[in-house]
Amino acid sequence: GSRPLTHLVAPAARLAREGFPASPGYVADLLAHRERIERFPQAAEWLLPDGQAPQLGSLITNEALARLLERLAAEGLESLYRGETAAEIVAQVQAGGGVLTLDDLAAYQPRETAPLSLPFGAYTLHASPLPTGGAVLAQVIRTLDGLDLGRLWSEKLPYYHAVALALQSAWADQIALLGDPADTAIALDRLLSDEHTARMRHRIEHLVHTAGVLHGPEIIGLPGGTVHITAADPEGNLAALTLTHGNPFGSGLSLPGGGTLLAGGIGYFERAPGRPNSVGPRKRPLYPVCPTLVMKEAHPLLLLGGTGGRKAASAVTQGLLHFCALRHPVDASLCLPRLHTDGSLTLCVDPGMPRSARDYLRAVGYLLEPGDAGALFALMRDPDSGLLTGVVDPRATGLAVGI
Repeated sequence: GSRPLTHLVAPAARLAREGFPASPGYVADLLAHRERIERFPQAAEWLLPDGQAPQLGSLITNEALARLLERLAAEGLESLYRGETAAEIVAQVQAGGGVLTLDDLAAYQPRETAPLSLPFGAYTLHASPLPTGGAVLAQVIRTLDGLDLGRLWSEKLPYYHAVALALQSAWADQIALLGDPADTAIALDRLLSDEHTARMRHRIEHLVHTAGVLHGPEIIGLPGGTVHITAADPEGNLAALTLTHGNPFGSGLSLPGGGTLLAGGIGYFERAPGRPNSVGPRKRPLYPVCPTLVMKEAHPLLLLGGTGGRKAASAVTQGLLHFCALRHPVDASLCLPRLHTDGSLTLCVDPGMPRSARDYLRAVGYLLEPGDAGALFALMRDPDSGLLTGVVDPRATGLAVGI
């Protein structure tokens, strides 16, 4: 980077210290998860002052977080793995019955991996690789790319049916066959092979034509505790970052003094042993995040990311279908109705889904649940002028700003 860590951390520390007004989404999340938060006294002390959720618009300050950020800026991020902060993390986890040790943190090494890249019409997509939801995105895109999506979209009902089938198949495959890439990269290669995608494409075409469904196992859904950020600088660099706590408010564990929650990402593993995504030492679980870069003629064009647990990857996939295949403007691509399935016959559908589509999906055999199907955030860069356009899904809590 071109700027010191102290400079980068200062605005966040200042915001934590000076506070921000409690938004409707923040208050609603606290109320929805109040009982769970109350099980963790340190977290409840600062999230639910006086035992109550804050009033809408009240000032939310976090002095403990401000001090932690300033400590990390002064000591360096190494403190997260070997310093005072690392010791605090380990102490909290062990006090809660966990087995994390200082040696575990000290041995941690980030891994720089190549994106999962694939052509899609006039574009090239670079999605986050295993163990993320980019595998689902790639499988759906490769399967649907051989269909006449424009014709299906003009008829609407077959389009939503085809997307539901492709998502259902891809999620069922990921949950059954994929996990840490050290163990399952070969399985992903098979899922993305020409032979497999051709078989799935033929099957989807047949089921759309005959108004049929795939019968998959009922799969436990994952809650969302995710935020997404896209950014660009004057030099033309672009970045997409999706962060997740695993569950809303993470594990519930808080560092001493409050202010910082520890994530609950181990919940993304399967509890049953012997599965590709079962818990194991030094393993990485499947994460449904899916930040994606779209390039055209070797130039960065669009960054897209989403939130909502597994819904995030489904949302990003459909946003790309809208933009790349159906040629909608980027704002419309984010706003159009979407659906989500974890691999079963249960579909979560946006309230904006046309009634005719909902009735049709029920008629062919799906069980529909109302609710949002994830939220999207996009940053588009005009290849000629360099003009940046930020777009926030109306389903999301967020905004686009220039600094």
